Formats: sequence, C-alpha cells, structure tokens
Amino acid sequence: MRGQQDASRVVLPSAAFRAGDFSALTAPVRDPRNGNTPFPGNRIPQAAWSPQGTGLLALYPLPNVAGVPNFTASAASKNEAHQFMTRGDHRFSAKDSFYLVYEWQDGGGRSPLAGVGMPGFGTLSSSGTQHSVANWTHIFSPAWIAEVRAGFSRLKVLNLQEDYQVDVVNRLGILGLTDVGKTPFNNGSPRVVVAGFNAVGGGANQP
Repeated sequence: MRGQQDASRVVLPSAAFRAGDFSALTAPVRDPRNGNTPFPGNRIPQAAWSPQGTGLLALYPLPNVAGVPNFTASAASKNEAHQFMTRGDHRFSAKDSFYLVYEWQDGGGRSPLAGVGMPGFGTLSSSGTQHSVANWTHIFSPAWIAEVRAGFSRLKVLNLQEDYQVDVVNRLGILGLTDVGKTPFNNGSPRVVVAGFNAVGGGANQP
C-alpha cells in the first residue's frame, strides 16, 4: 500500500455570485424568460432560480481563501495491491513432464482530488487480474518433442467517480439522462462546466 498527499487550487463562484448578485460585472445579466431584458442591478432574484440550477449550484463548495484561485484543498490518496503466484511441476516419467502456473492480483485506490480538485468528486479505482498456464511436454525421441500449452487470462478494471452511489440527477429532477439510476455505476454528480470557473462533478473520463 502506498499513499501521497495531494493539493489543489481552483476558482469557484464567489459568495455574491452564489447569491445571484452579479453587480460587480459590467456586462448586463439578462432574463431569457422576459425578452432578454437585463435584471435590475444585475441581481437575479431567487424566485427566478430553477430547482435544478439551485441544486447544481449547491455542489460547489464555498471559497475558503481570498483572491484567485479562491479555494484550496489537500487530501491523502491511497493505492494498494495484493498479489501472489504459485507454480507446480511434476515429472511423470523420463519422457513426460507437466507444470501449472497461476497468478492473481487485486488492487485499488482512492484519489479525493483527482477528479476536479475538490473533495467529494474524487476517483475510485479497482483492478484485478488472473493468469494461468498449463504445459505438458512429451519426448518421443531425441529429435522429436511435443509440447501442449493452454492459458487463461482475465482482467477487470473499474474507474468510478467517488459519489457514484448517489443519484443526484433524479434527485434534482434533471431530465434527458434515462440510464441514470438504472445502469450500475452511472450515478453521481453530473459534470458541470461554467466559463471562468473550475468544473464540478464527476471527472471527464468517468461514467
């Protein structure tokens, strides 16, 4: 088993932006439901917030440092692996010999900041392999030898987002993702990208 300390620095929406207050921006924030007219004072009233948007906004942690980037985090990642190999040899006679080899390995790990650099959206990994080989050799004569060999190999690899057991999509009522809540390992927070800020949710290579 081995581990290491990871750290990240990301840019998150400010407390004012989270409250719908965009008065610090010079560009007008417009209301698409009202003919794209600007919101008074560049402030979006909470009555105009959708439940889905409110829920996705809550996925972002609050800034914890001043300046930009405005969020830092550190966490320990862990990876472990277990393996063994065994081999058996047997000579039946001067002309016949046999051996069997079996190898097994299983491992996994957790990287809390590997997804988007924020706690709660890390990655979980699991991998396992099995290999076996059987070999029989028969000597017909000093010039003729027969060898029969058979092998088997199996590989399992899982790479999941840390919150894969949480059905965020259906809880928030987000439509269009029909396999969420039904397909194993396909739950968790959806990846949300807002220009100018760090992404939140599962990693780009997650289910």
